[in-house]
Amino acid sequence: MLDAPGPWGTGPFILSSGYSSIYNIQAIIKKVPFESTWFTTQEDRSPFVVLDANRKYWDRERGPRLERIVFRNDLAPEQALHLCMTTEGQVDMVTMVRSSDAKK
Repeated sequence: MLDAPGPWGTGPFILSSGYSSIYNIQAIIKKVPFESTWFTTQEDRSPFVVLDANRKYWDRERGPRLERIVFRNDLAPEQALHLCMTTEGQVDMVTMVRSSDAKK
């Protein structure tokens, strides 16, 4: 959950602007031995989430290798796929793509 921008990031990137929150509930599958899973009940995201490189990241070998990452949450899946396939630098990666669309 990335609730608000701030300098507290300890990973290779720091949240610069936007937010992305996912709310889950736990569902118990079996009590003994204990098994459970999480179901997403709500997703609350700003139109853009911007991550900037954390230059104080402790592991210089692993990264960060990019200066900035921008997640666009304002696009329909079809728009994102179209921009990924037909433009350069607008959308470089999409998630949750159907197998038939991935073949394109």
